[in-house]
Amino acid sequence: MSRHYPAHMLIKHGSIYLLARVIAGAVNFSTIILYTHLLTPEEYGKYTLIIVAIGIINNIVTGSLSEGIVRFYPTYQSNPDRLFSLTNTILLSSWILFAFLSVLALLVLDKQWSYLVGLAILIFWFQSQSDVNLHILRIRLLPKVFVIISIFRAMSIFAIGGLCVWLGWGAAGALIGYLTGVVISSLIGSRGNCLRIDFGALCTPNAYKLYVYTVPILINSLFMMLISFTDRFIINKILGTAQVGIYSAACDITQQTLGVFLYAISNATTPLVLNAAHHNDMRSLSQYMRENFALIVSVGTCAVVLFWKFIPNLMVYVVGQSYHSNISTLMPLAACAALLYSLRTHHFALPLAIAYQSRRLIYGAITGLFINLLLNFTLIPRFGLVGAGIAAAATQFVVLAITYVQSRLLMPTVEKSDLVKILMSGLLLTGLLHIPVPPDWVAQLIRLTVSVGVYLLALGIMNVAGWRQRLWR
Repeated sequence: MSRHYPAHMLIKHGSIYLLARVIAGAVNFSTIILYTHLLTPEEYGKYTLIIVAIGIINNIVTGSLSEGIVRFYPTYQSNPDRLFSLTNTILLSSWILFAFLSVLALLVLDKQWSYLVGLAILIFWFQSQSDVNLHILRIRLLPKVFVIISIFRAMSIFAIGGLCVWLGWGAAGALIGYLTGVVISSLIGSRGNCLRIDFGALCTPNAYKLYVYTVPILINSLFMMLISFTDRFIINKILGTAQVGIYSAACDITQQTLGVFLYAISNATTPLVLNAAHHNDMRSLSQYMRENFALIVSVGTCAVVLFWKFIPNLMVYVVGQSYHSNISTLMPLAACAALLYSLRTHHFALPLAIAYQSRRLIYGAITGLFINLLLNFTLIPRFGLVGAGIAAAATQFVVLAITYVQSRLLMPTVEKSDLVKILMSGLLLTGLLHIPVPPDWVAQLIRLTVSVGVYLLALGIMNVAGWRQRLWR
């Protein structure tokens, strides 16, 4: 029997997730800005390299595992503790492996990294728990609890991390703040979930189904994380740790800001898309997919234009002076890369997940990794940090193109008329931001407000994704 989801559910859940992302994103943004004033580029570079290393491993494990939870949760709704027991055991096994590898890493790293690696081991355990709990809340359609946990996590990182850095603890202080945030998030999110560990659950038929689905996603996540973050390690090798800090600050601010909106869209639409597919509700599936694409592209287009024409001029007055280098060029490139990554991950990959063909994502990811390494080693020595930004955007475009070709063979994923309308609105926004105004900030903000307002009005007038009729109902 088809399970019907009212049309307003996407707007309702999207609004709640957007609230969480806006508040948590604003706090995370403030944390980055604070660190650019309190940490030297070298210390921020160390902090970034540790967080990136944790993020790569964590995304490989929890990213694929969480996708499996989202995909199979409807099957386990009568007894979800079986699924939670399995995921807890997988997480514990992954943490033991991560701790072992971290200890081995200490044998080749300088002593100054030893305490940072120790903090990384603790962070990985609690962050993996926290991230899985947030995905469980998504699939249970509990966005309000998601909001509370996300905000508490961000505020804890800002308060404790800011205090420790202010006390002069450097990168370690920032990591202590991060650890505090994920510990609080993990403890709150675990309430009501089964915490049992059962290594026997790793060999059950249900576990095998989860592996078949998630292993391709795991491999894809590994390559996509390497695509996204190997540039930091290459920069560290070629240009030094301080340049990693400068590059990461510009990219983190951009991705943190744009990610607020793109991840809110994903949090709202992905469970609805997968539930519609599970119940064979093709009409709802088609509409959700169309709205998902239109939301990502319309938000991303606006963001790319703003990061090109407006935001870098503002950031010069906000971030620490040591981080100003190349910011006006790096930010629009980072925004392009973030938009392309989000389109691929949160839209074009969905048909493959629905058809249990996630293994096909690996082809694009492997191709992208080779292209990314080639471009980084070619462009960074020649163009410095800007070369890394160009490599990131170009690689994400190639990977997106490959996934688009794969997904269109399974179902329509792009409403071309919506794409044309959004791009026309984006050109209008660009033209309005080119209009000369006095250099004072009041005039600049008025031009920005009017330009974005006209952009949104144009989307409504052209009835992108049928939003005008749906809002008037």
